[in-house]
Amino acid sequence: MSRNLFNLIILGVILINLTLMLLDKLHRIKHSGKSLFADKWSLVHVWIAGQVIIAGMFVFFICSGLAFGILSSWIFKSLHQDFFNDIVLLSLLPQNILLVFVPVFYIIAVYGEPLSAIGFRLSIKSRDAIKAFSFGLVLLGFGWSFNLLLNMTLRHFLGFRTYTHLVHLNNQLGNGNLVKNDIASPLLGVILLVMGAVVAPIGEEFFFRGFLYNAAKKRYGVIAGIILSSAVFALVHGGPLLIPSVFPVGLVLAYAYEKSGNLWTSVIMHGTFNGLQLLLAILWKIT
Repeated sequence: MSRNLFNLIILGVILINLTLMLLDKLHRIKHSGKSLFADKWSLVHVWIAGQVIIAGMFVFFICSGLAFGILSSWIFKSLHQDFFNDIVLLSLLPQNILLVFVPVFYIIAVYGEPLSAIGFRLSIKSRDAIKAFSFGLVLLGFGWSFNLLLNMTLRHFLGFRTYTHLVHLNNQLGNGNLVKNDIASPLLGVILLVMGAVVAPIGEEFFFRGFLYNAAKKRYGVIAGIILSSAVFALVHGGPLLIPSVFPVGLVLAYAYEKSGNLWTSVIMHGTFNGLQLLLAILWKIT
């Protein structure tokens, strides 16, 4: 990401925050102190939660970068390794911990509701787990087919050269380079598999389906909630090819979650989707 783009995003976030504060202040003045935003399940809470998570990850990258820099200078002086991909891989754990615990804080501490309000339970029936795994296989086939069709269409209309540049940009902004580098090492490949198949699905489903989707649904209804949560889910994946590929996957996950009323359904589907893709990538690299 270029410095100008990064600065533009920061400026945009600041302007949005100031606008929300100003609108709320004017509303409180006009309506005897009553806030413009809902006390429970407000999308503003989701917006703030997202910024808290980003801030937490910013602190993690600074601390881990300093730690790796010191280690590489003092202990591994003879080695010239690029630790960036290792830091990014390690960041998946605190990232998804935050994706779980920030929504949990809002739901329990702020809203005073149990986690069953978002369909989370400590266990899931084996029959439901098997069904969710089967749906995950179907989702994987759907995702692959859609992604193949999308790439063929873009390559045809954009031309090979432009399409190649787009793929390179997608790998830079998305997770393509991370996967490519980590599956070259058996240990890092296993860590990546655990992160992608277990840790990430739990964190992302808690935030995007359990928190964002429910907030949007309570404000605007099921259809708008599915579309909005899926759009944000796709946008945070970053890559220009990932966004249109992830969006329909998000739609299916949100729909499955809504129909089942069980957060584990979308977690297992998501884990199956991620895990099998990563496993096949690792096996393909080994062979």
